[in-house]
Amino acid sequence: MYIGKKNGGKKMNINELKFKKEPIDATNNRIDCLNLSSIFSALIKESAKCDCYSSDIVYDIYAIMKEVENKTLKSEVKYFGFRDCGVDFETFLSLRLESGLGVYRDIWKMVIFRDKDDYVDIALYGMEV
Repeated sequence: MYIGKKNGGKKMNINELKFKKEPIDATNNRIDCLNLSSIFSALIKESAKCDCYSSDIVYDIYAIMKEVENKTLKSEVKYFGFRDCGVDFETFLSLRLESGLGVYRDIWKMVIFRDKDDYVDIALYGMEV
């Protein structure tokens, strides 16, 4: 499955993407005890399928780790676009999809929910094929 140029170059908005209902992986706990190992392992394994620049995912993981460490992680959705040559975070992913120039072999979304008591739920979802 390819999204983007290899699939006709259709311009699309990130909100048009459809994701599976069952998560690839999920975790939950208070923010000071949050263990993201399985979530990060899934992201690393998927990025390892890139022909080059697999380590792009490290920047995204680092940013999330800093948010957890600083207790600034908030409820939001984060996107990861996996290309043959690297991984795009939401900004580049959106720009490439909207221009019709993005070529992605898969796109995942991470849904983060943090309640007022600092309890955090995080789940990773893959695209529907």
